Amino acid sequence: MFQGRGESISSNPITASNPGSGTFQFAISSTDNGDATYSTPYTVTVNTTGSASGDATEIAAKINAAGVQNVSASVDASNRIVITHALGRN
Repeated sequence: MFQGRGESISSNPITASNPGSGTFQFAISSTDNGDATYSTPYTVTVNTTGSASGDATEIAAKINAAGVQNVSASVDASNRIVITHALGRN
């Protein structure tokens, strides 16, 4: 679902059928600047409704609420989730 490496990665566009309606869980980790060791994974649970823009916003909000150090999420103009590491790491 996500592509890229380094400072930011982005998903495929979120649509009514991608991911669709349901409850989904995934894990997300990060590294610190100068350290290749990943943090303990944070579990993110998202409830989607099949609304493209609403689901994209919900996914980004849940990632932000997880509190992963140096990681933030947003939605771009193409309705993709963009995950950014503040220090340019993974």
